[in-house]
Amino acid sequence: MAVPTVARTYHHPGAAAHGIPGHAGRIVASLGGNIDVRELTDDVGALTLGDVADGDLREIHALLRVVLGVDGPVLDLAVGAGRLSVPLLSLGRRVTALDRSEVVLDAVRRRVALGPARLRSSFEVVRADPWTYTLEAGFGAVVVASPTLGSYEPAARASMFACARRHLLPEGRLVVSAVDHGAEDLPVEVERVVVAPSGRVFRVHEYWEPGSPTWRLTVLPIEQGAEDVVVCTSRLRVVTVATVVRELRAAGFDVVARHRVTDAGPRHPQVLVEAVRSEGPRDRMEELLGDRG
Repeated sequence: MAVPTVARTYHHPGAAAHGIPGHAGRIVASLGGNIDVRELTDDVGALTLGDVADGDLREIHALLRVVLGVDGPVLDLAVGAGRLSVPLLSLGRRVTALDRSEVVLDAVRRRVALGPARLRSSFEVVRADPWTYTLEAGFGAVVVASPTLGSYEPAARASMFACARRHLLPEGRLVVSAVDHGAEDLPVEVERVVVAPSGRVFRVHEYWEPGSPTWRLTVLPIEQGAEDVVVCTSRLRVVTVATVVRELRAAGFDVVARHRVTDAGPRHPQVLVEAVRSEGPRDRMEELLGDRG
């Protein structure tokens, strides 16, 4: 399967905004040539996005509330900067972090290494595609945090959900974080300032024209030094909560809860969708095949 991303890096010499629309594009254009435009899906972008996400504890707290209510180890898919893995390890859970980027996994290893030795003994990293992995262990919870979904094609999301289902323990939970575009009446472009635990300060822009199948996420550092300014941006697919629910049901899940994470404000709503394996013909066939083995 091809790498499931819809984003490109923009280097057209005549496009001062590098294809970035709205206020974010005007800021980028004002920087002139002192700019390094990166995808949020590449190694630099993923770490930057993880730094930004660390600055908003609401999603982490909401994920922890759900995951800590389930027994068993946790699989953190497309782990990013490890913002969920580290607190789970600190709370005594076994965690497997899976990502397709070795640079990202190295960053998570370093982050875990800063903590007590007991954390490292409960932590495993796996380099694999989140939509085509096979692991020996079963998990009490599998977590997919936003905005991972928007970088994948529908077929890749279906494969990712199918993989998650195969790796869940019978009473396990799949927790998916989605950005719910269209749930609120917001301007075409919304922006906010995020102060990350690293001390870095970012301006985060979300640009979405109602009805469009894609949206643009751009992260700009507010502090700009003598070196090139690293701007991280991607065009992502719109994957609403209704879409997530429909795709989970098609993959053999029952949706048992939805948790609104963010308050009304300068961003599109973020919602956690909680699902369990549905009990049906698919499960009985798996049992029969297992008995034959």
